[in-house]
Amino acid sequence: GFSEAVEWLADRFSIELSYEKTSPEDEARRRASERRLELLERATSFYAEYLWRSPEAEEARSYLLGRGFEEELLRRFRVGFAPGEGNVLGARAAAGGYTAQEVADAGLVRSRGGGDFFRSRITFPIADARGRVQGFGARTMDPEERAKYINSPEGPQFRKRHLLFGLAEARSAAGRGGYLVVAEGYTDV
Repeated sequence: GFSEAVEWLADRFSIELSYEKTSPEDEARRRASERRLELLERATSFYAEYLWRSPEAEEARSYLLGRGFEEELLRRFRVGFAPGEGNVLGARAAAGGYTAQEVADAGLVRSRGGGDFFRSRITFPIADARGRVQGFGARTMDPEERAKYINSPEGPQFRKRHLLFGLAEARSAAGRGGYLVVAEGYTDV
């Protein structure tokens, strides 16, 4: 839409937008969305760094590199790893000034029982067409785990049916080439 195109251009050229005729409710929604996006960006950076620096992620690194994925490619797609501990990301978010509700709305903690939503999983950040992370897909390293892949829970920020993994990275090439190849899995992309 028009407003999304204006926001995208403003982001691209580092121009700050001001909104003149917004209701207090619209302004509150916009600010809440911005905070969730900031939080998801921080989570993406944390997971990506954890993949490359943590001894806990050694098996995940070996798995990915063994599948033929080069480190440069994994870093470009910001693939990461979620710690197995119960509340690492939630605690970091709280220390960064985010409320429990903001962390839950971003899909980073479990609604029942608390604790981080993703544990001991390879994380794939799922961004919108502008490259803003909206949530994650995550693969388990445990062969006994029932669900091999899980996604962020549907919520105020993450709506899987509106997202396509890798779209932001493919946009310019698709525009030049005139077509887009769609693949089902994260590693297939």
